[in-house]
Amino acid sequence: MSTSQSTRKKSTDRIASRRFDVPQSWLDAGRDAVPDADELLFTPDRACLERYEHVLPESGNSVNVAESAAIYVRYRNDETGASVERRYEAALRQRGDRVTALPKYLHDGSPALFQSGLAIPRSKVEF
Repeated sequence: MSTSQSTRKKSTDRIASRRFDVPQSWLDAGRDAVPDADELLFTPDRACLERYEHVLPESGNSVNVAESAAIYVRYRNDETGASVERRYEAALRQRGDRVTALPKYLHDGSPALFQSGLAIPRSKVEF
């Protein structure tokens, strides 16, 4: 007597990840923060592009596969060394064999929604 076991694939898998410095063009296009006396200024330090594959079952023997991408930006305060992270949906551009990514806000023409600086109250920062 044989038994069959099916291994269920996770519905979402990370398929690629790449770290890079935040490009100056993003900083120039984004919105700067002006901290008050009780706030700390955080500036973008590093970014990470992550691409995901989403498997959506349609029936017993077929699935629909979709891909999405997100950019995680690490903001750091030079004075304290503390850091925070923000997630942005990514827009992918392909030119020839090269694929580049940028936050969807910059791609869609709303650069003020990308924060090129964060002002965070000192009371909310853990040292």
